[in-house]
Amino acid sequence: MSSNITTRLRELLQATRPFSSLPADALDDLLPHVSIVNYQAGDVIIEQGSTEHPGLYIVESGTVRLMDVETQHLIRKCSENDLFGAFELLRGGASIYEAKAVEPTVCALLASKHFNTLYDEHNEFAAHFEHDVQRYVWRMNTYIDVGGAHLLLSRRLDALPLRRPVTCPPDTAIQQVARRMTQQHVDAVLIVRNDKLTGIVTDTDIRSKFATRGLAAETPVSRIMTRPVVTIGGAASLFDALVQMVNHRVSHLVLVREDDAATEPVAVLSAQDVAHFRGKDPLATVHRIDHIVSIDELTSIREETSEQIQSLQEQGVPPEHLTRLLASLYDRVAQRVLELVEKDLRDEGTPPRVDLPWVWIRVGSGGRQEMVLTSEQHNALIYADPESDEQAARAEAYFAELGRRVTTALETCGFPPSELVAGAPEYCLCLGDWKRQFRTWIFESDDDGVAESMRFFDLRSIYGEQALVTELIEDVEDALNVQALDTERHMLQMLAARALQYRATLTIMERLKLPRSRDTADVYDLHARGILPVVEAARVLALDLRYFGSTNTFDRLRYAAEALPDLRTTLEMAREGYRHLADLRLEHQLYLVEGGEPPNDELNVYGLTKMQQRLLQRAADAVADLQSALAERYNLRRKA
Repeated sequence: MSSNITTRLRELLQATRPFSSLPADALDDLLPHVSIVNYQAGDVIIEQGSTEHPGLYIVESGTVRLMDVETQHLIRKCSENDLFGAFELLRGGASIYEAKAVEPTVCALLASKHFNTLYDEHNEFAAHFEHDVQRYVWRMNTYIDVGGAHLLLSRRLDALPLRRPVTCPPDTAIQQVARRMTQQHVDAVLIVRNDKLTGIVTDTDIRSKFATRGLAAETPVSRIMTRPVVTIGGAASLFDALVQMVNHRVSHLVLVREDDAATEPVAVLSAQDVAHFRGKDPLATVHRIDHIVSIDELTSIREETSEQIQSLQEQGVPPEHLTRLLASLYDRVAQRVLELVEKDLRDEGTPPRVDLPWVWIRVGSGGRQEMVLTSEQHNALIYADPESDEQAARAEAYFAELGRRVTTALETCGFPPSELVAGAPEYCLCLGDWKRQFRTWIFESDDDGVAESMRFFDLRSIYGEQALVTELIEDVEDALNVQALDTERHMLQMLAARALQYRATLTIMERLKLPRSRDTADVYDLHARGILPVVEAARVLALDLRYFGSTNTFDRLRYAAEALPDLRTTLEMAREGYRHLADLRLEHQLYLVEGGEPPNDELNVYGLTKMQQRLLQRAADAVADLQSALAERYNLRRKA
């Protein structure tokens, strides 16, 4: 290599991160393995789908366009001192984009073998590329999916081309509203009184309410409008809108200004809009669920939702959102089952129906909205306190039968069986008995009692009278406050101790240094050694801080990080580690299902790429740091 080229390459690398962080001797050793390559405008540097990865490209001059040619989505444009090609080197497999020279371009090419050597030997160099590609591997907060396409599901709603809403006052005749819909080519009109949003009317409302009730054409539209209106802010994502529609069972959302959500509608977002911007349609699944008339028809829903979750996961939707969406879809199945079973019991009349409010709750992963393909149907039932012994006997018989039928139906729908279900007498109780049960767990539990109780602190109502859950949680908070005064017993300390019992004897990287082949099975239990320690740590901190706003682990960790400044860094790192573990777990399960195998949590670490191994190690380290912080906070000795 001539001295001029050597000088030229040295100057380029010294001006380009992360090469600028390398020691001088390492940079000198590197120069003989870097070559200069010239490209004309239109030359393809990397073909999409190619499995040959010659090395890392550094742009010296010109412009390179990275594009998903299948979808024609631009990923980025690389200019002077920009790098490309690292993702393929670390991830392996086929290239996820095409790299093409937009104009005459000169690149320096570092051979893949020597890139890998630098990656292994220089931590700062490796950290730069880990950070750069985490958005692909962890799929966090990005508009770009794993294939490089712009991920519209993550786009803010106020960035979408939505038209201004059509409005009318509530005394407008229904016939006139229908005419305006036709003229304006819209399927929804907002009802506004004195600049205040009061309702919404859709074409479905006009067909189903106006026609079937035999109302006159001059009838005010307020007679058939839907209220309250479900609104959403412009900063929310398209995915947030999708989840809102699923949860509220609506086909339209009103986009409002963040600072004036009650009065100023900006646009109307329909289910058709979501489908247009996105593709696969969980909303269609919800529509199917709501119109199914027998339990047998629900049996295909779990398979259908698995396919949809896989598609969304491949698009790069973060695991936190996926598990929440999966929980929402599973909630809809359970809600429809409850509606069908209630109808059957009402038609049969045996046992006789009891006129008492009641609520169906999820506990465990379902309660936390963190369901995956292996999640069991942990649930329970709470009903209002009976007013007499006779009513108590009738209530016990009725709700026991309801619980048995629903849990059996959910098993038919594909939910794994569990002992922790409302079909069991100990988990189908009146409110007073539930209060006593929680107080027993809080005041009297030994280690076995804590093990039984912990999933119930993740309770969440999905059907029925929410006020019963609210009253129960208020009583739980009172009991925790009383228990905190007891110097002899420390329920939270026992809960914290359980979060410390899940620990590998060797770190992942230590295990990978053992003389094993890539095909050798070396199982890492993602659930027991990664997920559970974080879930249980977040739970005990939430109870300690009396945070009952959400049972979701991500939400609990966010709250704790704000409430405990001294632990903020540890908790934020634990949340990111948990995000990666949850993503890896779901991806692993979907991969097994796609191959016709039953899903599990047993990951072969030798089957991971080098990047995945490093990120898994980082997540495991974050879990270990969280456990150490928990041990210190609750004065516990951490197990070796």
